[in-house]
Amino acid sequence: MKLLVAVKRVVDYNARIRVKNDQTGVELANVKMSMNPFCEIAVEDTIRTALAMGADRGAHILTDTPLLPLNIAKLLAAVVMKESASLWQMLAALLKWPQATFASKVEIDEAAQKARVTREVDGGLQTLLCGLPAVITTDLRLNQPRYATLPNIMKAKKKPIEVLNPEGLGVTLIDGYKRIKVEEPAKRKGGVMVASVAELMDKLKNEAKVGLAQMLKGGVIMDVTTAEEARIAEEAGAVAVMALERVPADIRKEGGVARMSDPTMIRDIKKAVTIPVMAKARIGHFVEAQILEALEVDYVDESEVLTPADDIHHINKHNFKVPFVCGCRDLGEALRRIAEGAAMIRTKGEAGTGNVVEAVRHTRSVTGAIRQLQTLDDDELYVYAKEIRAPVDLVRKTKHLGRQELPVVNFAAGGVASPADAALMMQMGVDGVFVGSGIFKSGDPAKRARAIVQAVTHYNDPKILAEVSCGLGEAMVGIDCRTKDFNSYAARSE
Repeated sequence: MKLLVAVKRVVDYNARIRVKNDQTGVELANVKMSMNPFCEIAVEDTIRTALAMGADRGAHILTDTPLLPLNIAKLLAAVVMKESASLWQMLAALLKWPQATFASKVEIDEAAQKARVTREVDGGLQTLLCGLPAVITTDLRLNQPRYATLPNIMKAKKKPIEVLNPEGLGVTLIDGYKRIKVEEPAKRKGGVMVASVAELMDKLKNEAKVGLAQMLKGGVIMDVTTAEEARIAEEAGAVAVMALERVPADIRKEGGVARMSDPTMIRDIKKAVTIPVMAKARIGHFVEAQILEALEVDYVDESEVLTPADDIHHINKHNFKVPFVCGCRDLGEALRRIAEGAAMIRTKGEAGTGNVVEAVRHTRSVTGAIRQLQTLDDDELYVYAKEIRAPVDLVRKTKHLGRQELPVVNFAAGGVASPADAALMMQMGVDGVFVGSGIFKSGDPAKRARAIVQAVTHYNDPKILAEVSCGLGEAMVGIDCRTKDFNSYAARSE
């Protein structure tokens, strides 16, 4: 029986990995290379280790081309075909062999030419029976590799290492990707001292909610009114949906009191999609928020789009396990909502208008205030906090973030109606975009939804923005926010 074991060398796990100054890769000069723990052997010198552990001979394929997975598969397939012409028609797809991955136990029945492979999967063990020859990849639990003894190391030096190259194997390597930039992982933050168990529990609860919101960064959240619209949003690439009985444009048109959505509709939307589902509660209506939490929505939006239940007080969001989203028009309003427990902030804009002007105004107000804040001395923060009516500890935290960001995720909302609108908000520094009426009040909702997702992903690429903006059908009819009789939702319950 012949066994082909692919091996690779990696930076030694004890060595500190350093990114090159030009961020094109990591420093490999004068860096110790050693065995990949999944391979247990590496190239050149470590092939000798493999030979000392019992292999009969080794081969070293020399190439300077980046080895993409497909390139590696082609090279291995060529080696197998070189070793035995009878196997040419069969490394997985290229050789048309059966395969078993992540093997934690392998039993070979040579007489029956079968392999019984036990592999670890979520929830238990899976046993596969496959014919030979086969491609089997192993898990670290398969065995405990033996140490190479000194006598075997000496013997290994006499065993042959065949040097091959891609050309000799008849393989043309492709460079299928372009490395744009290599960055070091974010440095771990230092520990935080707390005075009591109660303070620790409060920090864990609130920081966990903020962490959930962080997972939505760089995405699009879409307003939906039916399970079918929710499916369209998910298929288009939305990171979450907002369950509403009426999109903001219809709320404006129909008037009356706008309340929390029917729980049955929310349940139907939750069943229809796998992405997070948000729902709106009226400002100050903590019972609507309690109901939404009981429905196990993923986020609650305390929204000015619905008719406020309390024109003075907002919900105390610290009393809830579910994370909250809140709107703002300026830095003071944003920090007040965060102080109440909001895990995500969005610009209020003017929902249902298809007019992005107010979202732009509110975003510039927040980022401009943060730039001003960062010019202040620490002893000036008390007066500034009083002026914007925000807690001084949050003002200080925002200043020391060192960038034009809030302490929580900040999305744009209110009037975003086109891919260009979405890209505009992203280039202004927000973390993502809410879109509602702009999609489902347009001529082709599914196509516009996909285009807006692409625009948020590629917001700095004008060529892609131009491409995705083509042929979207009729946009929603916008509303001029400057007219005297315009009903501003953003001004509700400041």
